This record gives sequence, structure tokens and C-alpha cells, in this order.
Amino acid sequence: MRDRVESCIRNIANTSFEIQIYDRDNYRKTLSELDLTPSIAAEVIRNLTVEDYYRGPTKPDHCDKGDIWEFGTKIDNIEVYIKLHIIEDFGVTYVTCISFHKAQWPINYPLRGDE
Repeated sequence: MRDRVESCIRNIANTSFEIQIYDRDNYRKTLSELDLTPSIAAEVIRNLTVEDYYRGPTKPDHCDKGDIWEFGTKIDNIEVYIKLHIIEDFGVTYVTCISFHKAQWPINYPLRGDE
């Protein structure tokens, strides 16, 4: 599983397209509370690590392409939940962030050595 997550992380970091982020109330609230801009949120996504992996890939409910990957990371000691829809098409990676908000429950990180 670690190899698949590493490949996913590389694809996110190296996508040449802008990361699209759904503009939802909890996203805006999290940005405001953590004093982040949308471009900083996109950088957080580009800088995810294997250790930030939570679960996935799973198939999306809303379309037949790509996979859903879930991550968590700490920003200013606040755990943030990140859910991504990643489509790889003809060697190009498209990343859409479905969720980016303060975690509503503790996140389990299966690829961290200390957990």
C-alpha cells in the first residue's frame, strides 16, 4: 500500500494543473480560522506526505473516473481532514479537493511508524 500512496503523493505534487478546491462553508471557515488563503491550502495539498495518508483509494460516488484519497495533516496544531478526487488521464493528473476542513473526528494514520 505504501507504494501506491507514494505514487499518489508524487502525482499530486507534480500535477501541472491548478488544484481545484470545492468552495464550501466548512472550507471557508477553516481557512479563516487558520488564516490561510486558497493558494496556501493548495500548497498544503501539494506537500502531503505518505505519513499523512488516512484511507483510499475508493471509487467516487459522483462519476466513474478516478479515485478518492483521504489524508490528514496538522496546521498550527489543528488536525485538518483532506479528501481528494484524483483522475489520471493520458498521463495527466487532475486533482480536485472535495473536503478541506478541521477534522470532525480523530484521524488514523496507518502508514505512520509511531501509530
